[in-house]
Order: sequence, then structure tokens, then C-alpha cells
Amino acid sequence: MSKRIKQLFHIKTDSDTTANSASQSSSSRLMIPKTLTETVKLTSESISESTSNVVSIQKMMQMTDAMEALCKEKADMHIKWLAKLQKVQSLEELMEKANAKGARLVAENCMLEAEINKLMPLVNANDKLSAHLKQVKSEKNKMKLALSTVLITLQQYTAPTAEDQ
Repeated sequence: MSKRIKQLFHIKTDSDTTANSASQSSSSRLMIPKTLTETVKLTSESISESTSNVVSIQKMMQMTDAMEALCKEKADMHIKWLAKLQKVQSLEELMEKANAKGARLVAENCMLEAEINKLMPLVNANDKLSAHLKQVKSEKNKMKLALSTVLITLQQYTAPTAEDQ
């Protein structure tokens, strides 16, 4: 019990009683205050203590409210931080996918280069054949021209002259 309440009503507990405890009950016993002045004094002290307790409780409630607001603020910060972390993780996943795709593209590029390298001798041979074909066509055209010149010359020599007629 509160010290003030004990003083107010002169309550004695089992530990306060000595030899008379056998004749009295084992619980606390209540004694009436001796004077009205003493009662008023003890009551005002009790009211003062209660007021102090109420003020303390109000302060603790304010502190609790402040702590709750701080906790909410911290929770909001953590939620924002988690959202940013998730974005970072999403970006990291995208980067990993992009790197994997890039690696696949590099591998495909290497395979294509190998195929091109295999085909290059054919391309070079084709270029040589194209050049040779142009040369053959040129020689063919020269031969046609030479043959036409020979034909014209032959026609001139084989054509009937005025004397032959």
C-alpha cells in the first residue's frame, strides 16, 4: 500500500504488529486518524501525490505518443528503404539478364564470325572467278570483233567484182 494511505488511516500491517498478532486478524487493521487537522494534512498530501502521479502519467503518455510518432516515422523510412532496395534488386536482376543476353550475343557473334571465316575462301574464289569471267568476256568480245573483221574482209575478197560479172 502507499505510504501516504498508511499514514492517513494509520494502517498497521502484520509486520508492524508484535505480540498482539494472535488476538488480531492476520490482515491489516485500520485505525481512525487522531485529529481532523491531521486528516486534512494527510488528505492534501495524498491529493498532491495523486496530482503528481497524474502529471507523471500525462508526461509518460506524451512521451509514449512521441515515441509512437517516432516509430511510425521510422517504419515509414524503413518501408521507403525497402522499396528502394526492391528497386535496386530489380535493377540488379535486369543487369544480370542483360549481361546474360549480352554473353549470348557475344557467343552468337563469335559463331557467326567463325562461319564467315569459313566462307571467306569461297568469297575470295568467287571474286577470282568473277574477275576471270570478265576477262573471258572481254576476250570473247575481242574475238567477236576480230571475227567480224575477218568476215568483212572475206566478204570483200569473195564478193563478185565488176570484172567477174
